[in-house]
Amino acid sequence: MKSRFTIAALLLSNLTVAGEKLTTTVTYVGINSKGSVFVNFADPMPQAGCDGMTQLVLHPDSPIRNEVLSVAMAAKLAGKKVDIRSAGCYGSNPTLSQDVEWGWLTLRD
Repeated sequence: MKSRFTIAALLLSNLTVAGEKLTTTVTYVGINSKGSVFVNFADPMPQAGCDGMTQLVLHPDSPIRNEVLSVAMAAKLAGKKVDIRSAGCYGSNPTLSQDVEWGWLTLRD
């Protein structure tokens, strides 16, 4: 029985679900030499399994990386808040992954 519990705990520990919605401001946004988009926020994002809590990072091959970059830059330049709900982790940072659950980044009025 104990071994079944241990196996179940190990399997479930690798599952990542979407974080909670957060309203915050973008502090900086960029792209690195490998093509990963990163957006840093003023407040930490609650995302299970991720150590880096204030930075959203998108994989270089993410089909939505340009759109996320556009929304984040618009928010930063306009001084507007955003709503963010991360979905999974990329490395140790929250991300928006279609493989996990719905996540989003929206510009607020």
